[in-house]
Amino acid sequence: MSEKLLVIVIDAFRYSYLNKKLTPNLFELAEAGSFAKLESVLGYSDTAKFSMITGAYPEETGIWAEFILKQKTSPTRLEYLPLDYFPHLISAPIKLLFSSFLNLNLRNIPLNLLKYFEPAKEHKHMVTLFDLFNKHSISYFDYEERNLKILERGVIKKIESTDIDVVFLKIPDLDLQGHIWGVNSSSTIKRIVSVDKHIKRILNSFKSEVWNEEFNTIIMSDHGMVQVKQYIDLANVLRRFCKEEKDFIAFYDATLARFWFKNAYAKDKVSNYLNSLKIGKILDETELKEFGVYFPDKRYGELIFLLDPGYIIFPNFYEVLPFPPRGMHGYDPKFKDMLGILICSNDLSKNTVKIVDIFRIILEMLNISY
Repeated sequence: MSEKLLVIVIDAFRYSYLNKKLTPNLFELAEAGSFAKLESVLGYSDTAKFSMITGAYPEETGIWAEFILKQKTSPTRLEYLPLDYFPHLISAPIKLLFSSFLNLNLRNIPLNLLKYFEPAKEHKHMVTLFDLFNKHSISYFDYEERNLKILERGVIKKIESTDIDVVFLKIPDLDLQGHIWGVNSSSTIKRIVSVDKHIKRILNSFKSEVWNEEFNTIIMSDHGMVQVKQYIDLANVLRRFCKEEKDFIAFYDATLARFWFKNAYAKDKVSNYLNSLKIGKILDETELKEFGVYFPDKRYGELIFLLDPGYIIFPNFYEVLPFPPRGMHGYDPKFKDMLGILICSNDLSKNTVKIVDIFRIILEMLNISY
């Protein structure tokens, strides 16, 4: 294969960041090449990545949220630890340490509820871009690094002496910056400017040091980022009129609340309360199918409540930061601040491209039939 491809994924780079003043290098690339807004999937970063490399929505892959309801519960020794009696500021970092040392994914799930949940799994093995690369003897390199200087020099050092056809680079730092400081903070803006400069240097290095020939490029983000305006401790509120475990089981993601009920009374009470909040909506079957997240077996929830942009559940079962985030994603992918970017060396026929289309775009750039 004579064609080379460089894919740069900027985590949480939202569409409004692309402008001549803030990101002149990316803006110039967009003007010179082909540009589109990018619409992600409903979910979080891992969901978006899996949909990108398979070209399929979560209901096809089986991968949506990080945790599903277990078919059979089994007690764990961890549930007897008194961590959840401490404030989130203390308990969340300790759970993060436990996760690292014990090789467990605890997130911020209350320890007494761990027995109800397990990590999500694929319906079946989905063919990914990397499977097709291997099938067609296309060599590839996948690299992720927060430190931009290490990313820039490290990837060049790694591949300059090898014959690599496709390179995936992921820049994850804007996601963390946005969560911690918000979308328009001086810290986040400074980082955006730095990312813009480093991407120009990376492209120049690939031209002069790595491939020394024409190559295809894709520069994209997996989703945008929304400024948080209000927090709600949904778990604490619902406990006032329903008993957790006895009446229902819930998993509180940051922008989604997912419920399984043990009686009709609890379902009615919770549904009526959620509808009264006016800060989100219960997704019906039609909406779940439109988002590509309809699961007839209800593994991800019997009732799904999606918050409006700017509102988040906090504390929640997902957040490991010891303080409330100022920026969040995971809202309706069509919302303007959730839109990402796609800059491509090939012509794009649409003004807005869905993240599942990246799979097809990459295969076309590499002349792979599937």
